[in-house]
Amino acid sequence: MVTTAGFLGEAGDISKYKSAKETVKMAGLNLVEISSGIKRGKKKISNW
Repeated sequence: MVTTAGFLGEAGDISKYKSAKETVKMAGLNLVEISSGIKRGKKKISNW
């Protein structure tokens, strides 16, 4: 709950974002897609 409260405090009104991708971009997360084997199309936060 603390993480959610912090996120909403920073993001403000989340209805102003048009998509989930826009929200992730605002949060500064660097997501990469894994496209091999059974993990095809899954996303994770990169280590770099």
